[in-house]
Amino acid sequence: MLIEKTNQTLQKRHYFDLHAQFHAGELIVTSQFSPSLSKFDCNCIEAIVSVLEALEQGPIEMKRCEQCSEWFLPYKRAKVSKFCSKKCRNHANYLINKEKNNDHH
Repeated sequence: MLIEKTNQTLQKRHYFDLHAQFHAGELIVTSQFSPSLSKFDCNCIEAIVSVLEALEQGPIEMKRCEQCSEWFLPYKRAKVSKFCSKKCRNHANYLINKEKNNDHH
């Protein structure tokens, strides 16, 4: 059902430009977001694709960000995922360093 709705939504608008070429006897297909899409739309589509890819590999494990408490989908290649974004990771590290500096005074 989710994949069906996603496909229907993607078909309604021009989201991607596809490019196909032959190189060394292989067909190579690449895609780019349409230049008409906003950065927000691109991020949403990337998130949808990431979730769909994760679902194809089996059940997904959602985690809660240790900084902002939002739910996020950790990257499989990451050994430890504590934060939903660079912004949250950087802010958490800032607070840790600030606390260490305060303890030394």
